[in-house]
Amino acid sequence: MKKKEIIIETARNLFTNYGYKKVSMDEIATSAKVTKKTIYHYFKDKDDLFQYFITEELESIKKCFEKVNRKKITLSQKIILSVKEVLEFRKKSQLFNSLSKEQLLGNHTNFISQYDNEIINYIEELNKSRILVEDIQDIIEEKLMEIGKYELSKNR
Repeated sequence: MKKKEIIIETARNLFTNYGYKKVSMDEIATSAKVTKKTIYHYFKDKDDLFQYFITEELESIKKCFEKVNRKKITLSQKIILSVKEVLEFRKKSQLFNSLSKEQLLGNHTNFISQYDNEIINYIEELNKSRILVEDIQDIIEEKLMEIGKYELSKNR
């Protein structure tokens, strides 16, 4: 395994087991058997390293949304299924559960809010693109109907 991968796996385990606040860069370096300088080569600081995990989890959630979006079901069914998928993902996410416990203990971090805001922003972007696609489909259908009417009147 490469050094960066070792750092990532070590940090993931430490953050999951002890929470963000309780883990230091020294502990990550010691557990990963690398120097702090090596960690800083890959990550600007502890927040940057932790952001890696937030981004990774959000990418997994996006894949869930995309999978639901490809299904041939109604929009309301997609919304319900998407919410269910996010809640299931959160329930299974050890990192998210660790963050939740940390927040409950009063160790205020903005990662849960950031996590939620990223999901909301992604949903809004999906919705905008879906609306745009639906608008384009409506315009195409209108134009086709106009062409069809023109063709019908021309053939009479």
